[in-house]
Amino acid sequence: MKRSLLVLISICSLCAALAFPLVSFAQKSQASAVPQHHHYKVVDLGTLGGPQSFLNEEGNPVFPGAHALNHAGAVAAISDASTPDPFNPNCYGQDCDTVHVFGWKAGVQTDLGTLPQNPPMGPQTPCLDCAWSSWAYWISDSGLIAGVSENNAIDPLVGAPASLAVLWKDGKIINLGTLGGNESVAVAVNNGGEVVGGALNSTADPYPGRYPDSNFFIFGNGTEAHAFLWSQGKMQDLGTLGGPDSFAFLVNERGQVAGASDVDFTSNVVTGGPTVHPFLWQQGKMIDLVAHAPAGMFGGSYGSVSALNDTGQVAGTMYLTGDLTWHSFLWDAGEINDLGTLGGAITTAVALNNAGHVVGRSDVTAVCEICAAGDQKQLHHPFFWKDGAITDIGVVSGDTVGTAYSVNANDQVVGRTDLCTKVNPNDSCDNASKIYHAFLWQKGSLADLQTLILPGSGITVNDALNINDRGEIVGFGALSSGDQHVVLLIPCDENHPNIAGCDYNLVSAAAVQSGSASIALPAKRNRRFGVLAPK
Repeated sequence: MKRSLLVLISICSLCAALAFPLVSFAQKSQASAVPQHHHYKVVDLGTLGGPQSFLNEEGNPVFPGAHALNHAGAVAAISDASTPDPFNPNCYGQDCDTVHVFGWKAGVQTDLGTLPQNPPMGPQTPCLDCAWSSWAYWISDSGLIAGVSENNAIDPLVGAPASLAVLWKDGKIINLGTLGGNESVAVAVNNGGEVVGGALNSTADPYPGRYPDSNFFIFGNGTEAHAFLWSQGKMQDLGTLGGPDSFAFLVNERGQVAGASDVDFTSNVVTGGPTVHPFLWQQGKMIDLVAHAPAGMFGGSYGSVSALNDTGQVAGTMYLTGDLTWHSFLWDAGEINDLGTLGGAITTAVALNNAGHVVGRSDVTAVCEICAAGDQKQLHHPFFWKDGAITDIGVVSGDTVGTAYSVNANDQVVGRTDLCTKVNPNDSCDNASKIYHAFLWQKGSLADLQTLILPGSGITVNDALNINDRGEIVGFGALSSGDQHVVLLIPCDENHPNIAGCDYNLVSAAAVQSGSASIALPAKRNRRFGVLAPK
């Protein structure tokens, strides 16, 4: 099957304002030296008629395409619709219903639809009743959304539905086109409307069917894939580092682009094709970041980017010599820092803020002892890296593994932890209990987010993917039925006064790390393009 996806979340709508409490936040914050947290109101973003809504989540945290929340609190999400997918079994949705992108802002949900059939270039009126799907990867602070849409066409080279890169802007869906091939995908957009991704050209790819186990959509789809930068109606081919394929994952407000590219035409076991290196493109030139690493630091067959900030710093991951383990790096003005580990062999960077602080996950020294001996796997914890020092964030009480997915300007970190255990004898140790706990880490204090949620929502928050600078969090929540919806968590703090139902009292750190009750969840779904995820 060509595509795999992730399960996502829904949320209840915001109510009317409530009078702000008379006790000031300053008074409360001075009441105790013990770390304290705010309560959160959970908002269910709903669905478009189907059972579930979801986000583009990095199920493996190497994929840098889960920017679903902007600084204004607007969300780009995806929802099951009620229409069966005509391309079954090549479906976007897990249950083979069609899925549509929807925008959510200030309590208003808007179906953003799909491309019409055989769309011309440029802006179109979105089709809301077409029996095919769309998917979102990124929302900018200016409200632009980058993603892909089907248009009822079949790619004859792979015999599956074709997808095209699109940009949603001002109520229109814009077909960004391709580089001469049959398909393209847009994964990031900045406030100025510069869009990046990958597009197929018309040159036969020497490595067809590449990365079949990773649903590597854009590499190996018959013709070469090249990184592109789209701006003002034109798609620019950014080229490669010397091999046949490349892909752009990130663009910042300065127009710098980060991605990954083949560097040669020699196949290797790890990639199923040439060696892949991370790159930064600026001022018309693609820079090979591995070439800036000190001798002996990296040397494996694969490397990619995870994050790019507005100062031009790049975080990413590179295999070490021998291709058995990988470390993460921070590239800054021509220099590369190895982020190290928490004692184990592997570190995977996921996100960074404009101060250059990185979060992700790292192996620790402990192993999952409850798994079979031949199935043992090193446990990993979420980490926070700053100024050369890596900090173990830890896990919610009772859990053993976790990943940090996002960090904001205030060094608030969100992510997910869970328990490394088998749910049946046929599971591998990687198949964890499927009972997840979303967490917030700030000022050295880890909180299970469910313990901060106001009672009565009927939602179990199990994943936190993005946090903006106002402290708002987007993630997933499970309903009592087991369906997942996208949820927005709004802090009851000084930046959000007069929120109806909010409890503005602070919660002691001692009360928020115990591990809340949760329920088993269905497997996550992911629509991943353009990255080979380390196993």
